[in-house]
Amino acid sequence: MTVYVDLVFLSNLTIDASILMTTAKVRHLRPRRRRVALSASVGAAYAAAMFVTSVPYLYSFGAKLMISAFMVYLTFGYGGPLRFARTIGSFYLVNFATLGAVIGISSLAKWSGSPWRGIAFTDDGGNGTVV
Repeated sequence: MTVYVDLVFLSNLTIDASILMTTAKVRHLRPRRRRVALSASVGAAYAAAMFVTSVPYLYSFGAKLMISAFMVYLTFGYGGPLRFARTIGSFYLVNFATLGAVIGISSLAKWSGSPWRGIAFTDDGGNGTVV
């Protein structure tokens, strides 16, 4: 299976930006577009790095939490612990709703198998055969 890292980056850039903008709408915030673009670029680079580097701890649960918190911080700033916690909570709710929509649409469209079927993770950072 061939994975084009540029397409992974661009698709994640688009999705991350739309999720951040939806989070802003839910929280009634108006971040600058540059901040959204920077944060979405960080998220997209993180997703694309999976296929370029072989650093297993980079994709641990803690690392994912730190990257997402950093993305929220870049986009919306800190603003105090309560505001930051609410923004992160909204960010995760939007992410989970988006995932639910993807699963629901794939179920309605009756795609054969799981939407995750074409995704494979390898120990060497994405270079290898599909398991």
